Amino acid sequence: MANIKKRNLMMAVILFGAFMALLAETLFNNALTNIMHSFSINQATVQWLSTGYLLVVGLMIPISSWVFNNFKTKYNYLFMITLFLIGSVVGWVAPNFGILLLGRFVQAIAAGLLMPFIQNVILLLFPPEKRGLALGVTGLVIALGPTVGPTLSGIILEYFGWRDLFALLSIISVIILVVGIFFTENINEIKKTKLDFVSLLLSVVGFGGLLYAFSEIGNTGNLNLPISIIGLIGIAAIAGFVYRQNHLDEPMINMSIFKNHNFNLTTLLSTLSNIAMVGIELVMPLYLQNSRMVSALVAGLVMMPGAILMGIFNPISGGL
Repeated sequence: MANIKKRNLMMAVILFGAFMALLAETLFNNALTNIMHSFSINQATVQWLSTGYLLVVGLMIPISSWVFNNFKTKYNYLFMITLFLIGSVVGWVAPNFGILLLGRFVQAIAAGLLMPFIQNVILLLFPPEKRGLALGVTGLVIALGPTVGPTLSGIILEYFGWRDLFALLSIISVIILVVGIFFTENINEIKKTKLDFVSLLLSVVGFGGLLYAFSEIGNTGNLNLPISIIGLIGIAAIAGFVYRQNHLDEPMINMSIFKNHNFNLTTLLSTLSNIAMVGIELVMPLYLQNSRMVSALVAGLVMMPGAILMGIFNPISGGL
């Protein structure tokens, strides 16, 4: 019973950290209009606080497996939360938009490493027959964070400023850091592997270039020559990354997993559902505030029904 209690406490602490990192994904969507006015920037620029965050999160995922295998669980988790805290403090005190964006990128590095880390820890904590429900609860946290972000920020912005959003994340980070010191343990076996820097470079250039190209097309509505070249370089680098993984003795990512039809299908469905969810969470608050001229609070409340339904159905789907 004691072991079960310790396991559940560790899971709760880790999921709390995941919730915070994913909350930060959309927490600022409602504040973009306020930040535009604070720094006198346009909408295409301010959107990088959200799209840039997602871009950096995506860039961190290929390296996450190497980080998980080469460092102990507890130190991994505490490092990620500390990194997130640093990014939050930088954003809190940022004197200009460049520093603010830097803080968001530091947060995103932590969040990008944290997501795969949490799923790996859950798989180690629970036996196969209990993983479905455990992953369902994890899915609830992963989905609920981004969905409640716009609603929560709308309530906060009604009475406070956008810097207080960073202050909130900083306080939560400190709490998680303190609790994590006492309730997380080392549960993974260290498997020292060499980090292939060529693979890392190819993944950063490939995924970064492709994501940047798509982002710019979305922001500007145009497909010009420079963006096309960046996109093509990204595709070529991804192709080189895949080729290299298939010819390394210890690849950064085991590409053989993509031979599994069920894995490919569920990954595609998950990707499409996330595109639908994250896209709406970014566009809707901007549309409501800039075109319909409603308050941040009203824009946040419009997003609330989705968050409630997400919270209801994720544990059910995990159980099924």
